[in-house]
Amino acid sequence: MSIPLGMLVFGPFAIQRYGLSGGLLLAGLSLGLIGGLIFGLYGFIQHFFIRSILWRTNSLPWKLIPFLDEATERLFLRKVGGSYIFAHRLLLEYLATIDEPVSSKHTPPNDETRHRNTSPL
Repeated sequence: MSIPLGMLVFGPFAIQRYGLSGGLLLAGLSLGLIGGLIFGLYGFIQHFFIRSILWRTNSLPWKLIPFLDEATERLFLRKVGGSYIFAHRLLLEYLATIDEPVSSKHTPPNDETRHRNTSPL
């Protein structure tokens, strides 16, 4: 809606200065650039906001790329181009069935549980 309105406002000035084809080209490129910057900034703000929420709820580490690269080194993930996929279908299906996220606060087992859970094999 704003681009046709912008063409009506900006287009006549550009046409008068640069001619019909040059003016329309300049007006279209200028408005396309402005629209791209506005919508791109909106997408960046959404991305940053979602990442900060996931980080604050301990659902995702802040430094995501090193985390994903380490998971790739440990063969949990595979890097395909600029994205990551699960290497094991069974792991993907298991993680998809978990209802609650795993807590990042790990408590080490006490002596009683440590001795009870160890087996001689």
